[in-house]
Amino acid sequence: MATYAIETNLAGNLDDGDDVALLDTFRNALDVMSGSAIQVLPMTNPGNSGQVMMDRLLAGTIKFAYGSANRIQTMSNPLFFAHLFGMEIVEFCSWWYAGGGAAHLAGQIASLTPPYNNFYTFPLNCGPGESGGWYKEAITMKKVLDGKWSDGSQIKLRLADECGPVHGLAFPNTVYGSGTPSVSFLIDLKNGLFNGGELFTPLGDASTVNGLFPNWPNVTGSIIDAGIKHFYLQTWQTPFRGRCLFVTKDWFDNILSGPEREMIKSAAAKCHMQNVAYLLQGQDTIIKQFQTLGGIIHERLPNDYLTALRAATDEIYRRNVVADSTNMLGATLAHQRDFIRKNHVRWQAGNLDRAWRFKGRTSMGVIGPNNIGGYESDLHPDTW
Repeated sequence: MATYAIETNLAGNLDDGDDVALLDTFRNALDVMSGSAIQVLPMTNPGNSGQVMMDRLLAGTIKFAYGSANRIQTMSNPLFFAHLFGMEIVEFCSWWYAGGGAAHLAGQIASLTPPYNNFYTFPLNCGPGESGGWYKEAITMKKVLDGKWSDGSQIKLRLADECGPVHGLAFPNTVYGSGTPSVSFLIDLKNGLFNGGELFTPLGDASTVNGLFPNWPNVTGSIIDAGIKHFYLQTWQTPFRGRCLFVTKDWFDNILSGPEREMIKSAAAKCHMQNVAYLLQGQDTIIKQFQTLGGIIHERLPNDYLTALRAATDEIYRRNVVADSTNMLGATLAHQRDFIRKNHVRWQAGNLDRAWRFKGRTSMGVIGPNNIGGYESDLHPDTW
């Protein structure tokens, strides 16, 4: 029986905040399909950086790794993690599985020089968008334009990848950063480096491993306890959240049999589908607990704020494409935008607005023996 470990960067601040259960479906499915011939150990916690993890995979010393798409050594990797103001998770899945996305990335990876092309990528925990984040005060255009909270203190936000430059272009008086390597957002915040910013989905925020609530579900030692109480449900920086399974190419191509390769593909696809389902439920309950602990829950970010960020996003993408001598970023952005142009009228017109579908439908009462009620939510945000 072959036994392998999934290498992760669980101790760092880039690929953490994930529930171990998010990998269990992959591990269990592969175990069943292979008749226990291929065993994948639970996530390890080696305390190394994400790059060290990826180096081990590229060298073939490990067979599986798990982490953000930003571990892919192409200039286009941000677009496999989040397309700002672009696709949501169901749209990304359509692009990846049916719109040529998987083949597009495979072609880019194959064009890299060894050993940076020695892996395959499978979506494993690509799920719905992250939250808008946590802030010292409610966000207004005046505050972000001035770069000051109402008490005169500097606005300092944690914004990763291209989100920082986007925010900096739209609001040059704010300060942004991507965080201290191997230090959690919560520690950076308590050390005064930030007083707001995005992190994960509510599930990740509530994680006791480098989340924002080390004593969850209690408030002690948390971001709320530190005075950062304003939480925004709506996101702009991460309409979908990308986490990938990386598999060593030489091993996959030359050691495994055809049926074994199909087992890995099928286990990854099953895990991805399961994680989309898993991450689309249960989040309201976590947010309600944020509220119980003293958090102030905002359902929407200000429209004028979002409009300014959307315009800045287009400009930052333009600058990044021009600066990319490999043309990988431009090629992927063009591929995704072409897919969006060909499909988004149906996406936007084929479904009623989510808020309109459910809000106000509370007058049905209880109907029949199955206690059929209305759609009143258990979670009531403090502000719209």
